Amino acid sequence: AEGAAGGAGEACAPHPVRDSSLLLDAGLGALLVLDRLAAGSEDGARSLLPGCVQAFVSRWAALHPRATMVRLKELEQLQLLAEANELLDVLKRPLLAAAGTGRWVATDAVAALARTWSGRYPSSSQHGAAVWDDVVSSRALLFSVLERRLNEALDAVDFDDEDERAAIRQGSLGAAKRCIAESHERAARALRMQGDFEPAKGHLLASMALRKADPKCFGPVSVQFQAGLLQHTVAKARASRNSGELLQIWQQGVKLHDMYASNPPEERCELAELQAEVVQLMLDGGDADEGERLLTEVIERLRSLLDSPLASPAALAPARLKLVDLCSASLKRGHETRGVDLARVAVAEVVRAMAGGSLAARDRLLTVLALLRGRAETWEETGAQLLTPPAWMMLKWTCQLLALLNEPHGECVAPLLERLAAAYPAAVYHPFQLSKESVSRKPRLAPRVAATVRAMSAVLHSPRLEALAAAFEDLTHPELRYKDLLETLTDLLKEGRVEEARASYVELTRWLRDPKRGGFLADFAKAKVGSQGERTLQKLDGLCGVDGQHLGRFVGSGGGPPTLQRELNRVGMGWRKLEEVSQVWVKGNKQRSTRLESYSPLLAKYHRADEAGGDPLEALELPGQYDGDAPPLVDQHAAADSFDAELLVMASLRKPKRLTVYCSDQRERRYLIKGGEDLRQDQRIQQIFAVVNTVLAADGQCATRGLAMRTYSVLPLNERVGFIEWMDGTQPLGKLIEKVARVKHRGGQDPISMAATKFAAAYPSASKGQLPRWASCSRRDAEQHLADAHALLPADLLSRGIESLSVGAESFLATRSCFARSLAVVTVVGHLLGIGDRHLENFMVEEASGRVVGIDFGHAFGSATHQLPQPELMGVRLTRQLTSFLRPLDSGVLLKGHMVLVLRTLRAQRDELLRVMDVFVSEPNVDWAKQARKLGEAQLASVLEPSEGESQASTVVASEGGGAADGDRDAAWARNRLASVVSKLSGGNAAHITEAELRLNPVAAKPATFDRLVEIVRGPADSLRRQLPATALTPEQQVDVLLELATDPNVLGRTYHGWKPWL
Repeated sequence: AEGAAGGAGEACAPHPVRDSSLLLDAGLGALLVLDRLAAGSEDGARSLLPGCVQAFVSRWAALHPRATMVRLKELEQLQLLAEANELLDVLKRPLLAAAGTGRWVATDAVAALARTWSGRYPSSSQHGAAVWDDVVSSRALLFSVLERRLNEALDAVDFDDEDERAAIRQGSLGAAKRCIAESHERAARALRMQGDFEPAKGHLLASMALRKADPKCFGPVSVQFQAGLLQHTVAKARASRNSGELLQIWQQGVKLHDMYASNPPEERCELAELQAEVVQLMLDGGDADEGERLLTEVIERLRSLLDSPLASPAALAPARLKLVDLCSASLKRGHETRGVDLARVAVAEVVRAMAGGSLAARDRLLTVLALLRGRAETWEETGAQLLTPPAWMMLKWTCQLLALLNEPHGECVAPLLERLAAAYPAAVYHPFQLSKESVSRKPRLAPRVAATVRAMSAVLHSPRLEALAAAFEDLTHPELRYKDLLETLTDLLKEGRVEEARASYVELTRWLRDPKRGGFLADFAKAKVGSQGERTLQKLDGLCGVDGQHLGRFVGSGGGPPTLQRELNRVGMGWRKLEEVSQVWVKGNKQRSTRLESYSPLLAKYHRADEAGGDPLEALELPGQYDGDAPPLVDQHAAADSFDAELLVMASLRKPKRLTVYCSDQRERRYLIKGGEDLRQDQRIQQIFAVVNTVLAADGQCATRGLAMRTYSVLPLNERVGFIEWMDGTQPLGKLIEKVARVKHRGGQDPISMAATKFAAAYPSASKGQLPRWASCSRRDAEQHLADAHALLPADLLSRGIESLSVGAESFLATRSCFARSLAVVTVVGHLLGIGDRHLENFMVEEASGRVVGIDFGHAFGSATHQLPQPELMGVRLTRQLTSFLRPLDSGVLLKGHMVLVLRTLRAQRDELLRVMDVFVSEPNVDWAKQARKLGEAQLASVLEPSEGESQASTVVASEGGGAADGDRDAAWARNRLASVVSKLSGGNAAHITEAELRLNPVAAKPATFDRLVEIVRGPADSLRRQLPATALTPEQQVDVLLELATDPNVLGRTYHGWKPWL
């Protein structure tokens, strides 16, 4: 790049001897062509091109389709070859044309070539400094060849006016120089985004040298170029946060702002954006006091520029969003004297940017709406403003907007929600049905919100979809359905909510008596309650009263619900009795147990044509078709036409069913129908994953490495059942490992089963009042238990399984690389969100690429630690099969670099994640509400009044998320769960965070057990996690602690045997 800085005419001298065949075979044909051109041999270069193409095709055909990195490397030379070929085509044509006697003009050849190349650049995220240098240097050489030919053409003709000759040279070569300068500047921006500052600086200096060498060609230095130079300095300062350096950059920006004061506001906005970033860096650690002083100044400067008449207001979305960030920062720092004004400005700027089509502004919507909490004077105005942007842009946040109806400032989104319900009823229907239940439980609703709920209820009324939701709920196995209904009934009685308990009882008995629902065909119904079935149901009515009229007698101190359970067992209606009967029926009816009609005759007979009509809510639209990134083509959306007659019943605890759906677009789609769980948590986590992907894609280094997560669609139909997209072409890691183990030990006992038996036998059940064996045993014993299980099976089962999916060594290495990158992202994000229960059935692997995909997020936000009787003591899974697969590089080498990069990026953009999680506070799901109700008095006190170490995190969540009233147990619990996420995003030590979770576990919180577990989690005296502080860790330190804790044999040796820590 520096060699090309002097101008288009400079080029390196060619090497005297080149072995063409060797260079072509080595993939260096493009460099050979450039060498011929540098030597002045245009015919030689032209003759080489067919050989270059043929050599490329031969090498490309020999590459394996999975050798992604090699294939990308092979493609890099194509741009050089294409541009050399374009130059040779230009040289075939005359560069001058006669315009009369003694007059000549330049043809458009040079300018056209410059325009073509100005629109063609390498990827700013995928290509590094070497590729950019090759392209820029190649263009400099090619333009030097063009300059030489132009000079020859000019020297061959006579001009009446020599100034005319100079003008032609200046005009043609000026286009070439501007193209090279722009190429340098584009390279600098790309490399700066990737964090490669020194090469970026070299390209900037090269562009500056070109500009200084020929000021007539470039004119005065533009605001954009000066902003580019300043941006490079800001990017370097972002890492150091040096206060003196930041202040110097600010002062330089002020000088440039004054220098270009007469320029249009659009141009000066870029300088103001950079000054705003400098202030943010000061506030975040550079010099908070100086940042506070400059904050108001830069806010007013941006407001003044954006309020000016603008030629292209849609292009200024980045400046508007920068102003929004500054307003938010000012409010978070307690500048309440201007609170209402700043909140109004933030909302107005986001709405204006959205009206201009900015999706980035749409992603800030939740942030600015949170600023309106407690500022009632802004709600009506905001409600009108939100109707300005296109309605489809809001579809991404449908669930979050509906959850806001639980909040006082939900009034401001009420008009918008009514608009969405009218415009896209199918997109809003199911989220509204879920939110309506929580909103309806509020003791007092604002009149505007109540009116909106009534209006939306009228628009989103569909008996057909209600019947379908009930039919899908019937796919839940009968004994599990019965257990869920009984648990709901007893929980309501525990809380004294008798009227709701009676409604639940009516639902229970109606379901039991209906032979066409709940999986009870006539013969199953008889088997279920015996030949005296109806009389047994009469006993149930005698116990609880018709329609539950006598349920009130089970409410009271001393445990009414246990009495109800005993009475149910006495009359033969306990759920375990029903489970036994169900198992007997399934064994005797294996074929019928997988038939759809055995569970839901309605679904078995369903066909959309029978319901054809103009109402958009007559058909069931399939999930994943409203992403909010483009106007939805509703007429082309796929709906369920009918359902396959066969089900696949999964072996997991809740026995979910895989259902094949025949769709209106003539495709078959498969979904997992999961009952008995509130899938809103899975849906929200998938939405968080999507935000993670957006954040990682915006970071140059993460994008270059391909760090991202695969997401899938989740559609909760109600609080008890929902759809999960089935991922074809994947299989669980556990199944893959077991398959290899069976093949490897064919004819012998399965080593995985042997290891499971041996490990489980090491921890017999403890007597009442005694410390559990998994907690009380010594470190030596725990490590020996794990080693004994390890000794029974090879460490390379996963490696052999992945090898069986690969067709060669290149494919295997590509698969392992993709596996490592995706595992790094899944591990970091899983840690941040506290996702537990990570047994190997909850890790899917894509057979084609090796990418790891996490599924089943029933245990998230630390619940596997604070809820399970044998709590998980590690935040993530990195057991022997996973780490052995990465050899010869260990997890500390292959995983750590990716993990640190992901964690650093997400920590820098934590607000992006936290604003999506606000919905958990505004509208806690059923599982969180149950967890909150189970809190003891001491635990509840610790939640409502966090300890000193947790107070900062809780304060951040409260300010950024908020929620219902402070005394609301559910909202307080939700804020406590999100405080753990904030702690991790702020540099929290994983061991200390696990300790805080254990305090909430009723089993682990017992003094003797808790003290023992704390010692285990913190590790020995020389462990890194014990030596490091509880907070303020760097991303590198956080990852080191996480890896140490996840691979500690003393921790793994005490893990629940169903988690299979030996694999």
